[in-house]
Amino acid sequence: MRFSRPIRFAVLFAALLGFGLQASPARAERLKSIALLAGLLRRAGTETLVARDCPKQLMGAFVFARNAVVLCANNLKDDPERVWETLAHESAHVMQHCRRQPIFERDRLGLDFLLASHQSPELFKAVGQYHPSQHRTEIEARIVQGLPAEEVMNLFRRSCADRLL
Repeated sequence: MRFSRPIRFAVLFAALLGFGLQASPARAERLKSIALLAGLLRRAGTETLVARDCPKQLMGAFVFARNAVVLCANNLKDDPERVWETLAHESAHVMQHCRRQPIFERDRLGLDFLLASHQSPELFKAVGQYHPSQHRTEIEARIVQGLPAEEVMNLFRRSCADRLL
């Protein structure tokens, strides 16, 4: 069986994260979105690495010095939805790095924050654990992780267009 490049990457990525390859259509679509976003990150020069020994509460990170997104396989057990949220969240930090400025204008940020924080209050509660200088970047990342996949990828293309190979 021959897969298109994003599908082949999705299968490899799923295997690296320990996902079973039996997938419902929704799960398969989410794996495809993960592969496409990881491919965009790669085209922008950002590595996507898989770690198996992260602290319990850490799902992922953007390592600025290495220009790499790290996904914590030991904490993302067989859950493509959680992997997508983490990859989208960390891709927001890559977008902020590409742009050298925030992703959203302050007026949109406020509206998006209000909407998103009402939908997922527990997600935004964690922002208070960060240093105040990081609040805006973390709020933006949480907003991005809640966007539909196509919107995240379009936002990434616009934010990092000059880096895409």
